[in-house]
Amino acid sequence: MKTPATKLNDLMEDWRKTAIMAGVTVEIKDGSFVIESEKSQTMTLPKTVSSIDLNHAFIAVVRAQREEYRGYTIEPKLDFGTHAHLCNGAKYKTGWVVVKDGCNAMPGAVWFTLRRKARHAIDALIDVDGDAGEFWKRVRAA
Repeated sequence: MKTPATKLNDLMEDWRKTAIMAGVTVEIKDGSFVIESEKSQTMTLPKTVSSIDLNHAFIAVVRAQREEYRGYTIEPKLDFGTHAHLCNGAKYKTGWVVVKDGCNAMPGAVWFTLRRKARHAIDALIDVDGDAGEFWKRVRAA
């Protein structure tokens, strides 16, 4: 049977894999869990924290990565798994998706390597009034 400390360490290892994809780091520093986002939001919790409270803190930091733009939400893509995604010879460990009302809003469920590219795609989608063919012409031309 695993001790609570072992369970937390195992849980933290799982989070590290997901955290990399969300642009979040999870570390143990000076006997505390430190969760930090690319947007410089940091949470420090004592190592004695329950796994439930640690999970809530982790989710809060990941959610803080979201960005609202023109009625859409740009949020971390979290389904890369434990390996980087290979695309045109480049490896990606982070990415961004555009959602509206919790569903992927982009034609073809496309994802983006940079937030600015996601914002450009939102602009294109709005400009072409949702026409997928015109959307792809604009996105590929950028």
